[in-house]
Amino acid sequence: MKNLKILFVFLPLVIIGSFGCNEEPEETIDQELLVYVERFIFEANERDYTRADGSPLTVESLGIEIKFSNIPNPSVIGRCQRDEFGNSLAITIDPLFWKPADELLKEYIMFHELGHCVLSRGHTTDSDNNNTCLSIMEPGTGELCTSNYTSSTRATLLDELFNF
Repeated sequence: MKNLKILFVFLPLVIIGSFGCNEEPEETIDQELLVYVERFIFEANERDYTRADGSPLTVESLGIEIKFSNIPNPSVIGRCQRDEFGNSLAITIDPLFWKPADELLKEYIMFHELGHCVLSRGHTTDSDNNNTCLSIMEPGTGELCTSNYTSSTRATLLDELFNF
């Protein structure tokens, strides 16, 4: 009888536990965007960027959703969403802009939004004498400085992004 009582106590726990173990984790980063997130993390770690606790960045440590979704404002192609306490919740990329963009522009967009959500960077309009933006974190409007993210300026702009 004692064995039967033990069976009735532990059997439900075993059943519940086995279902919990078989659950697939919820996907929080769109697979098409993941390559850019991984590239961002690689570049951060190459520059010895660490989180506030001293640990390196990892995909798992980001803790934000990164997805495609239509953004109603046509002048906004991506955005970092935060809660009322300033914690990063999600990055949204407009798929209508993303689809025709070339590889370098896609990287620029993702690195800019990750700069907001992961590095807590705001916009800057720092520019050189030719009015060329000196940061990926420029507002993107072209009014105060001109973006210049190219294969030849990429390394310098990434150095600035992670070592501001």
